[in-house]
Amino acid sequence: MVKCLIFLGMVILLVGCGSTSYKTIPQPKVQAEEPFVQDPLESESKPLTSLSPQYLDESKYTGDELQIVRLINQRAEYLWEGNEEEYLTLLTEDSPVSQIPDYQIQETCDRR
Repeated sequence: MVKCLIFLGMVILLVGCGSTSYKTIPQPKVQAEEPFVQDPLESESKPLTSLSPQYLDESKYTGDELQIVRLINQRAEYLWEGNEEEYLTLLTEDSPVSQIPDYQIQETCDRR
């Protein structure tokens, strides 16, 4: 009886391992986007620093959401102004960030 069960188990194992019909999951086709290259003439006519950033509308939020939106707006403002001292006050003491990034935020998305 035990030999029969071992034999049956081996047959099932060998049949399962020898199967060549694999199910393949089709990969979605992703079209490669061309990198955005800004026209140098356009950037000269309208420099980034002459624009003012657009902030999230705080009147749409309450409670914890409002505090988060205020934090996002303050971060964008401090980055825009290059105010490193105030920017670093937004971070916790154990944050690995020790200086202001070298980019600016021009617009935030309000998906509400």
